[in-house]
Amino acid sequence: MNILEEIQIWRISENRTIKAKIVELTRDIAQTKIDGRWWDLTDVPRSKRKKENDNHWNWTRNVGLHRNQILWECVAVLSAENEIEGAMIVRFDVKSRIESDEGCVYVDLLSTAPRNRDWLVDKPIYKGIGTELLYWAVRKSFELGFNGRVALDADPKPKTLEFYQNRRFQKVVPIYEELIGYELSAENAEIWVSERR
Repeated sequence: MNILEEIQIWRISENRTIKAKIVELTRDIAQTKIDGRWWDLTDVPRSKRKKENDNHWNWTRNVGLHRNQILWECVAVLSAENEIEGAMIVRFDVKSRIESDEGCVYVDLLSTAPRNRDWLVDKPIYKGIGTELLYWAVRKSFELGFNGRVALDADPKPKTLEFYQNRRFQKVVPIYEELIGYELSAENAEIWVSERR
């Protein structure tokens, strides 16, 4: 398993941070630790699970589509329990919608394990997984010379939109009509990085 970096995530039951890793998401990991496992929530009614916009995502297929493409990267958060707590697929060949002459990292897919969603399960295990993945994308943007710019198209659910707005993402014209376009500007990326130091 290719470890990209070590991070800290919040274990809710213990009210403290613990070590975790951002790892390369391979087809094998997607198949054994995401597809078929994430949604095996016996305490959550199927009707409730179906309302989650990523319930139908096939991570194995999506990772397979991009595994040999140099301008794409698939990553995941691996917990101390050797479980995948969140996953993300990004691409590096997209133009900013705020500053059209500039490049940015585009978040194609981003999801936290359903067991970590406080609106879905009674006792989520971790929180902050999505934030850590998104912050990884911001740092990758700096590394690539995009000055922290990150774009995405989000599901229009209020909780999702609030998540991005709380991280200083601005609304932009979406690529897909049924979604809401968001982008983190270079200025707001710099603020986020300085706050995290």
